[in-house]
Amino acid sequence: MGKTVLAVDISSEFLHLLEVKPKPTYISMPLPNGCVTQQRLTNTEQFIEILKEELKALAPKHFWQQRKAIMALPVNHVIIKTTQTHAAMRQQERLEQLQQLINTQTAAIAAEVCWDYTGFPSAQAGISEVVVAVAQQATVLAYQQAFAACGLCLQVIDVESYALARAWRARYQQRILSLKTYGVLLVRRELITLVAISANAQLYARAIPVEIAEAYETSLLRTALQLIKGLRFSAETLELHELYLAGEYATAQHAHLLQQQLSTPVAVIENPTQFLCFGLTLWEQDGKN
Repeated sequence: MGKTVLAVDISSEFLHLLEVKPKPTYISMPLPNGCVTQQRLTNTEQFIEILKEELKALAPKHFWQQRKAIMALPVNHVIIKTTQTHAAMRQQERLEQLQQLINTQTAAIAAEVCWDYTGFPSAQAGISEVVVAVAQQATVLAYQQAFAACGLCLQVIDVESYALARAWRARYQQRILSLKTYGVLLVRRELITLVAISANAQLYARAIPVEIAEAYETSLLRTALQLIKGLRFSAETLELHELYLAGEYATAQHAHLLQQQLSTPVAVIENPTQFLCFGLTLWEQDGKN
């Protein structure tokens, strides 16, 4: 990814940056209320000023001109579909097939959308597995323009669930048992995301907004349990072997509260606020997923 990989993790309360070249450097700053709402930019000017401040704290202004950056959208901002194409299909034919799929999936969405895809070899000869990600164009353009205003080139917009799964495998590969399912819970103020991971694949990903009308601890716990108890894959209920917490609200207290309600061991990931950024920096190693 060139000279510098800048991973940017954005929540409703914090802006996290992780620069991995020439040496790993992490910085985090709070965002004003209303600047970002459930990971959508609602005050672009404020966001740009804070991003500029963080970049200045990492390196001189000229250092960032046209540098490449990567960020991720929450799973509930993205439509993700898996399909199959013939491996020998021409590129234009493949794009036309995918466009038909996207038109069908987004027929009820009034807004303009943008999309990207990545392909993988299939177990079936002559077949490619293709994962398509679709997001609202306005959401993507807002971030692209904000990054450009800071001199950055937003090279990749990833999906949070893939970044979390990628980071977890990189850090815990030695502990993975092939027949077990592991969970990563990204705990934020406004949004909780659950990713279920096996030795070879991301099996499940879902995000639910946290209702903050009542005591936050109660609301957070109820939302997390709703995600975990609704865990399904191919119509089968999944049971988690272990659950790990990441994000700004990944605390030992929250891990304890969840473990009291579950038969699953629950632990807080080391450096939980940096974990998503870490997964973003591994994007290129993992074939965009």
